[in-house]
Amino acid sequence: MVNYKKRQVRYNFLNSKDDGESNKWWFLIVNKSREISEIERRIYEKFENVFNQQPPIEGNVSGEDLKYKLICFDSRRFLPSRVLLEFYHREKEKGVFMDRDLYRREMSDGLANFLESKFR
Repeated sequence: MVNYKKRQVRYNFLNSKDDGESNKWWFLIVNKSREISEIERRIYEKFENVFNQQPPIEGNVSGEDLKYKLICFDSRRFLPSRVLLEFYHREKEKGVFMDRDLYRREMSDGLANFLESKFR
């Protein structure tokens, strides 16, 4: 079972239906507010030109002193997993994981509801 209630970065990507040369990326950052901002900055720095940015989904992690933030954007730049691992790592463990459950749902608030259920 996946533990969403710890410091980590989870990501997923899909080839964009609108533009075959770009990918849609989702990054879920779970951490303290200041660290979330720093990790988010690193992500945007690596991807450089992003477009179709969607409003972030943010919330608090129940029972923990952590917050979460999901960012979503399109980019023509593809980063291999070894580069993605650089976004966040802890002393003894890697904290970046691919998560195929991060994607846009048919219902407009489907992904927000999915995340809320994981952080209750």
